[in-house]
Amino acid sequence: MKVQYLLTFMAVGLSMAHHGRHIKRDSGCSTICTAEFKPVCGQGSDGTPKTFSNLCQLKAANCGESSSSFVLLREGEC
Repeated sequence: MKVQYLLTFMAVGLSMAHHGRHIKRDSGCSTICTAEFKPVCGQGSDGTPKTFSNLCQLKAANCGESSSSFVLLREGEC
């Protein structure tokens, strides 16, 4: 039974790792962000503020396929 759980866990992990590399390659982004919660407030190119979970997430949003570009306004939530 433990072997079955281990194999399932490994299959899910490999699937997630492959999916992450695929997204990174498509978006042209080489940034891998941690799950650290240290919110920052960014402003989009359309003037709309948006809270990101950390600065890395804001930078990653700028290198994705989105047409928006975000700048850092301040630390903390918007």
